[in-house]
Amino acid sequence: METAKNNVERQRCPSCESREIVPFGQVSLIQAALPKGIEPVRYLIRCNRCGSTGVKCVPHADFLRQYYNTYATATNKNLDRHRNGQWEKRIVLKSIRRIAKEIGRGRVLDIGCGDGTLLAALPSVMDKFGVDISEEACDRVREKGFQALCDSFLSVSFPFKFDLIIALDVLEHLPNPREAVHHITRMLAPNGYLVIQTGNADCLTARILRENWYYTAIFGHLCVLTPSALREITALEGLSEISFLTGMRIQTDWKTRIQRTCRACGFHAYRKLYGMFKPFAEKYSFLYKLNQHSPPPARNRDHMTYIGRKL
Repeated sequence: METAKNNVERQRCPSCESREIVPFGQVSLIQAALPKGIEPVRYLIRCNRCGSTGVKCVPHADFLRQYYNTYATATNKNLDRHRNGQWEKRIVLKSIRRIAKEIGRGRVLDIGCGDGTLLAALPSVMDKFGVDISEEACDRVREKGFQALCDSFLSVSFPFKFDLIIALDVLEHLPNPREAVHHITRMLAPNGYLVIQTGNADCLTARILRENWYYTAIFGHLCVLTPSALREITALEGLSEISFLTGMRIQTDWKTRIQRTCRACGFHAYRKLYGMFKPFAEKYSFLYKLNQHSPPPARNRDHMTYIGRKL
């Protein structure tokens, strides 16, 4: 099990630094690529001031690195599927391409670049850079002809500024989003663009399911912001907001959305019944194991996208 000395217990909200944090329950972690020695139950906190949700204890960096390296390997089989159009379904891609076209021959940095599929989707005239904590992911970026650094982006520095910085599905993986946005802003050139996409802790699904929301059951997700929290953080860094949208991350049809919603509702209805008849249900191991499963995803308008510009 992960020991206490390998954890850092939060004393302040990682978003607004308020001390108004309260316990928010516990959730069973999704088992995919879970590091060895990690207890599959996570304790959550919530900030009464800004509404952001986070983990009570931040995992040690070694556990996080093990998770990302394992996750990159586990998702290797899906890379061809992503190359063949998965990124084209990202709703934010249209906005990123529009900004890239306006910039022209500028520099772009993709934080958490994965295998470099997003960089490859941008105009070839741009100087493209990526940062990722997974060595395997960085190798794939280099194979595409782009520059990549394997490290936490909080630890890297460049001798120049960027005209566009992209951070999709990044902030929720960091223990301190406020610090992260500050570091990003320092790397932006004057009038440079910043595109952030992350989970929305104030979405309808999160408000209904609370600690059972699937997004908090992912080991790498350490802090999930609300729209007001993200706007406050970016405003403090002097960024001018161009666009702010809440909604879907990937275009899906209604049939898929309904199926995911029904699956999630059925799971949580079972948990409710299990709690009502717990003394009886605990006698049967298969009922107990089913209750311990991590929540299935119900990705209905659960993300938010911020586009801003450095003044």
